[in-house]
Amino acid sequence: MANCEKCGLPLPIGAEYCPNCGVPVRKRVEAAVPVSAPLAKLIEAGLLGASIAIMISFFIPEGIDVYFAPSFFGAIAAVFLFRTRRLEEALVIAFSVYIFTDAIITVLNLSSLYFSNMSWADMANEVPSLYDELYNVPSLTTIIAYAVDPISAVVAAYLGYKVTPKYRAREPAPYSYERREDHGGIVYAVKNGKTKPLANFTHNV
Repeated sequence: MANCEKCGLPLPIGAEYCPNCGVPVRKRVEAAVPVSAPLAKLIEAGLLGASIAIMISFFIPEGIDVYFAPSFFGAIAAVFLFRTRRLEEALVIAFSVYIFTDAIITVLNLSSLYFSNMSWADMANEVPSLYDELYNVPSLTTIIAYAVDPISAVVAAYLGYKVTPKYRAREPAPYSYERREDHGGIVYAVKNGKTKPLANFTHNV
């Protein structure tokens, strides 16, 4: 419970003025404390992001190296679509997207070789880009791209977290105080403009 900045009196929730000294109360908009998402939900988000990353990879022409770009955009999309409210959850989703994407692509490639009864060398003879990757000296760009790969996951998590709409705490109903003189002295009355009194309610003293 907040206290009055002038007299220190504890203020009721939603008070606009101090009932003791009449000083206006400054409102503070507090962000709602988000509830932690279950682990299954985070894994589901990671699988969704990996699916998006693989779909992006299918539209990339053969011979063009995009490195971690599909996983990067898939991680941002997963964090945004699941409305992640915590940065640490966004990091878990982003790294899950990267891990699941690499695992799924590796399984697809190995399964293709297994059912085709081919080795990597046999596949390289049919796919020029794979031949260059296996038999040529790697470029400096490739080395830098693989070094930046985990850092890009952190960046994707941060960007996805920032573009996700944040939830704010619901403001309490506004209260106001009026001072009037009555029998027996000065009376402070609490008024709430949004709360309607109960109909046919009487109280006899």
